[in-house]
Amino acid sequence: MEKKYLLILGSLSLVAIIGAGILFWTLMKPTALIGKPTPVPTIESIATPMPTIPPTETKSDLEKIKELFAQKYSKPIEDVKATISKNDGTYANGGIIFTGEISGAMWLAYKKGENWQIVFDGQGTIPCESIEPYDFPKGMVPECWDSSLKKLIKR
Repeated sequence: MEKKYLLILGSLSLVAIIGAGILFWTLMKPTALIGKPTPVPTIESIATPMPTIPPTETKSDLEKIKELFAQKYSKPIEDVKATISKNDGTYANGGIIFTGEISGAMWLAYKKGENWQIVFDGQGTIPCESIEPYDFPKGMVPECWDSSLKKLIKR
């Protein structure tokens, strides 16, 4: 019987020693066996920053046309409510109304280089003399009033 107890006691001791070894290994592994982690480079730390270029202010055609109306009628730009109906890059037309006014008007504008100019704004028929120097497309201005002939001209 003593052999049996010695065998059991020896087995338990062996299991205890192995368990203690595993416990010691696990507790010591993070600090003793693994060194400090090596940082992994990121794109931000590798990339060189692009030089900053101040943005150039580009205004839309509508903003430029609204500014022309504000200047022409001495109105604050906030009071100018304009729309563009057609714009082919050289010729444009649309509507205009100012804050506080009951009705608006139509307008025609011509662009030479980077600058727009208002060719006509108002209600009613467009005078032929206003558009002739600019050769407005017939699709945009299908008719005009010829004041010398005193009649409406189909273009």
